[in-house]
Amino acid sequence: MVRKSEVVGLAIILLFALLAATFYSHMPEQMVCHWGDKGEIGATESRDMVLLVGLFTLCGVFTLFAVMSRSGKLRPQTKEARFYYGVGLNLMLLFYLAVELAVMLWNVGVRIDFFSVVGVGLGAMIFFVGRVFKHAKPHWFVSLQTPWTKKNEQVWKKTNQFFGKLLCAIGIVGGVAGFFTWYSIASFHVAILAAVLAFFYSRHQYRRIVRQN
Repeated sequence: MVRKSEVVGLAIILLFALLAATFYSHMPEQMVCHWGDKGEIGATESRDMVLLVGLFTLCGVFTLFAVMSRSGKLRPQTKEARFYYGVGLNLMLLFYLAVELAVMLWNVGVRIDFFSVVGVGLGAMIFFVGRVFKHAKPHWFVSLQTPWTKKNEQVWKKTNQFFGKLLCAIGIVGGVAGFFTWYSIASFHVAILAAVLAFFYSRHQYRRIVRQN
């Protein structure tokens, strides 16, 4: 059965197809699709290839989430988990749609700051992932699992809440910074460092609880 979130996802993909058809004749046969860190043109690709890659990316993300939500351990078991799956699917689709729209607009003469779109979008997604981790349950697929969180439920809860708070903060800072500097796209790398920090945090919490007992 098709879920409401998937209907929204299909609508986003259809919107991309309509936008591509609308802008198609106005875009050059060779489109700019990559920029350097100072905004200079980095690479071009054929118009058909750029649009096809965009369509296949959106369809790929949709298919991945649809398969995950129906497969074994990845399948969301609660209403709350299904809600986060749905929001995650459509947020990612909207992010890719925004990126593709920015590329199309730039190539028809509307000089949008590509890195701002990516920075703000990444910030929003990282913030959302942080919210998921803050409310994740032990049986969810999306959770930070370490050797110590598996041994103690209290450590599991503290670690995931700690990691979730870090991601929310990174997402907010990265999203706001996206309006001012291309360095905001580094928020993804900072999120990876946050995962490493949360890993050691879980070990610290486990040792603290063991000493108390």
